[in-house]
Amino acid sequence: MTQLNNQAVFATAQPEAVGIPSGAILRFLQALDAHPYRLHAFMLMRHGRLCFSGAAAPYTLNTQHRVFSAGKSILALSVLIAMQEGHIKASDFIADYFRDILGNDHRFDAITVNDLLTMRSGQEEDPFPAMLSDLDADLIRLFFTAPPIEAPGTTFRYNNTIPHVVYALVEKATGIPFARYQQEHLLNPLNAPVYAPTNSKGQYNPVVMAMSAVSLMKFAMLYLQEGNWNGEQLIDPKFIQESVKQHTSTGMDGNAAGYGWQIWRNTFGGYRMDGGWGQYAIMMPQEDLTAVILSDMPDSSFALEVFATEILPHLSQDRLSDDLDTQAKLKDFSAHMTLAPKGGHAHSPNEKQWFAKQYCFQNPDYKFTFTSMQDSLQITLIEKSIALQFSCGLNGTWLPNPQHLLVTPEQTVDNGVYGMDRDACFLTAVWRNSSTLEISAKSLGAQGEYVYHFTFSPQGVTLAYPPRPCRGGPTLESAIILTGKGANI
Repeated sequence: MTQLNNQAVFATAQPEAVGIPSGAILRFLQALDAHPYRLHAFMLMRHGRLCFSGAAAPYTLNTQHRVFSAGKSILALSVLIAMQEGHIKASDFIADYFRDILGNDHRFDAITVNDLLTMRSGQEEDPFPAMLSDLDADLIRLFFTAPPIEAPGTTFRYNNTIPHVVYALVEKATGIPFARYQQEHLLNPLNAPVYAPTNSKGQYNPVVMAMSAVSLMKFAMLYLQEGNWNGEQLIDPKFIQESVKQHTSTGMDGNAAGYGWQIWRNTFGGYRMDGGWGQYAIMMPQEDLTAVILSDMPDSSFALEVFATEILPHLSQDRLSDDLDTQAKLKDFSAHMTLAPKGGHAHSPNEKQWFAKQYCFQNPDYKFTFTSMQDSLQITLIEKSIALQFSCGLNGTWLPNPQHLLVTPEQTVDNGVYGMDRDACFLTAVWRNSSTLEISAKSLGAQGEYVYHFTFSPQGVTLAYPPRPCRGGPTLESAIILTGKGANI
């Protein structure tokens, strides 16, 4: 994990200066590392000062990153501003804004803005899966293909087409294109870039919203400070207070039990933005604390649990004595926690024995050669007579490459960071044992990881790799298996 200097963005302090033991942060990170938890970035602020920030290479705190459903809470802020300006009321019926779509269809007439924001539209079906096969699907119209089955405002049912209706509601109520409205009222004052493209229909697409850890922290601080940013009141506190209180019980357990206006309530106090694969912004007003976690985990609730057990119980309202020894350990841990594949050198490989050959695969027609450098591995791939060169770091050092090895990821609703180069990738390698070399490829433009296992023997080599990116941890499930022969160079 790379420690970055954010003094130009946030005031900084040692953890003890804001009542947080350095050891609590260290134990939190160690617990994630041991899980293992694929953490991309972590930022922690208290009393307006940044007391820890780090990102796991090749990510940085300024890397554009998918936030998934955490973006719903960002969208809600524009609704609050539209309410503040008198364009929208929580009691408004959304059908009044979408009569151009509904025409004489009155099945949606009872849904209010409050019902929309609290995920109580009365609908049972979430039409969102249609977008998984069509990035240009009209999710506004799709929302209105699923009429309510019960009185709106009754039952919490999560619905991923609601973000499109939320943005369109603001656009229709204000008469201003949503991207411009958000830019003028939020992004410019916060200097917090947010990337969400428009589709071929000209619709703002919040489903694929991306931003950096720093930008997400700024939005978290705007919530925590009840709409105030650098002394300017961007949003009336009463609207923030209304949005973050519990409006409904979800019928689920633990940290999924309570919901506000497009934002979740924590069982351990406060509230949070929450996105798939582990994108969190935690706000705790009673402790004057915010935390941002960006990651790549299918089951990411472990991070919330460890945060609640390792950090929160140890907070003090008073300044603590500096723990210089643990501060140094925390700094060292963050500097070396690259989250490379676990394992290291199980055995010291005889690289000269394995790398003195060219390995040929007949179907498809691939040829590989490997060359050991002082601190990296050079790979030559010949595919159909075209030679490609790759630079691969070792043991958690990630080296950039302009293209992927064998498989180029697709940018989809599930993994694409739109506007970033999906072809560019970072490579690192680790010996799993004396004859198995594991090469990992990460793309910042298509989140996830490809893992390649080369197993060498005197008879040749076996290569196993997944056809699509691994999420949450390397796996060779449904792997492509190739066998090749080695010829002396």
